[in-house]
Amino acid sequence: METKQTRKRINFYQIQAEKSINKNEEKLNYKEIKDFFDDVYSNLKTNKNGYKYEHFETFEKYMIEYIAMEEKEMFVRIGKETPENVIGKRNHDTGNLSNIELDNGETIETYTYLFVDFENCIMSFLMLSGAPSRVVFEKYLNSIDQTITFDCTPITTDNILEKIINKSILGTIQYSYCNPKENVLRDIPGVTDTVLDSLNINKSTITVSLAPPRNKSLTRRAAELLKLKDDLEQLHNNDLKKISINARDEDETMVTYNLLDYKFNSYVSIQMINTLNENDFKKIIIQAYNKQKNDLRNHIRD
Repeated sequence: METKQTRKRINFYQIQAEKSINKNEEKLNYKEIKDFFDDVYSNLKTNKNGYKYEHFETFEKYMIEYIAMEEKEMFVRIGKETPENVIGKRNHDTGNLSNIELDNGETIETYTYLFVDFENCIMSFLMLSGAPSRVVFEKYLNSIDQTITFDCTPITTDNILEKIINKSILGTIQYSYCNPKENVLRDIPGVTDTVLDSLNINKSTITVSLAPPRNKSLTRRAAELLKLKDDLEQLHNNDLKKISINARDEDETMVTYNLLDYKFNSYVSIQMINTLNENDFKKIIIQAYNKQKNDLRNHIRD
């Protein structure tokens, strides 16, 4: 049987915190942030697997589970309670659907994982469909001590072209811009004035794609892409909504990079046919983080 794989995204964030002292805000350093987590960890209950855990509730119910807490790093699982009346198991040979039987005190969860490098206070967050988001973890941190405010900020760069210009293939570049009502279909054929007048249109969004031949690069010169980006920004100003480019190396799948607002991330292939345990996920996340660690360190804010 062919092993089924799916691509999942890992987003990278910088963890920052400020403490209110006599109405003044003082930024916590990396050691102080680590001390905060150590204090939280020391007061939690332990489950049968030896993991510390804590319940957290906003509009939904969550479980924060500390799988590993070490001197320089932390690995956490976040689960979200899911109503069992919308979850079942189906036999695809018979078509029969049956309920998942739960004992008292048990719930169904969707969950994901995050890894924190305390030396740089960088968090790697695995994005899984239906699982808790980074925002949930941030809310959890901000619920612990009312004098400390946490912020998990996406790590970004304005110079993404410098990062990708040496990729083996620079593929399709795409940009989108809005036209106001008076120019809603200016220079765009296909809709007559009669039809246009009968529609209640406020604006149009135009998307343009510039694609090279298959497996060929659009260009090898960063200056050409920079000029195109600058020209589009000057021409459309606030009406420019998107500029992106596809790029990859020989051993990679194609990735789309946002040239206006790039946030560091990584895509990983996960074998869904096999049941992965927490150690498997930890290995996958750490490998993805280590590949970009130097770039991420260079782009975190002081």
